Formats: sequence, structure tokens, C-alpha cells
Amino acid sequence: MNNNLSPLGQGSRHMIRRQIQQAEEAAREALFAGTLTAPEVHEFIVSALEIVDALLFPAGGCAGPDCVTPVQDKGIGRPAVYCSRRCKDRAAYRRKR
Repeated sequence: MNNNLSPLGQGSRHMIRRQIQQAEEAAREALFAGTLTAPEVHEFIVSALEIVDALLFPAGGCAGPDCVTPVQDKGIGRPAVYCSRRCKDRAAYRRKR
């Protein structure tokens, strides 16, 4: 198992695994049985990815100008606002103008 998810609790890992398994089962059913349509499979996959994003990146998106990169919560200290030093510097530069 991937240890990159160590900050997440055991329940969070199970939730991620369950959502991904549901998306995989929906895709398999659509491919082999033909009972689901592509938009239905897409909905399962999007749902799984939304849960993964919410668990891995609870802080949301970067506050930098024109940036949509998710900001990872490190679990200690103040929550991060910017995804990188570059975004933080760009935001400061634009504020000064």
C-alpha cells in the first residue's frame, strides 16, 4: 500500500478505496455488460475524485492569481493559502501594484 497517504486516518483510506472500487465496477459493467452509459460511468469517476480531492486537499484551491492548483494541508501549523512560493510572490506583487 502507498504510504503517501499516512496523514489520512484509516477510515479516510477506506473511503477512498471504496469510491475508487465503485468507479472501477461501474466502468467494468459498462464495458462488459453494456448496461451503463458513458455519462453514468463518468459520474462515478468524478464522485470518487471529488472525495479524494476533499480528503487530500481540504484547504481548497490556491489563492494565487489565475491559479487553480489544490493546496495540500500538512496537518500542522496554519493552513497553506498558496500552492507554491511562486504563487505567493505573484500575489504579493499584484497587491503592491
